[in-house]
Amino acid sequence: MEISSFLNALSNLSQSVVRFLFASKWSIWIIVLIIIIYFIWKGLENAEKKNVVSTEENKESISEDST
Repeated sequence: MEISSFLNALSNLSQSVVRFLFASKWSIWIIVLIIIIYFIWKGLENAEKKNVVSTEENKESISEDST
């Protein structure tokens, strides 16, 4: 298979997928909702990491103060 025909088929497939996804207004809202949930999840994950780091720093400073 030639690369140009492969790329052409891939382009046609991606265009079909995009047309299908944006065919109805509901699918647009679903995509937006998924994106919002993803960013909220990432934000909570980052906040949890920062909380763990600050908790470990607090434990270290407490142990240094007690010595």
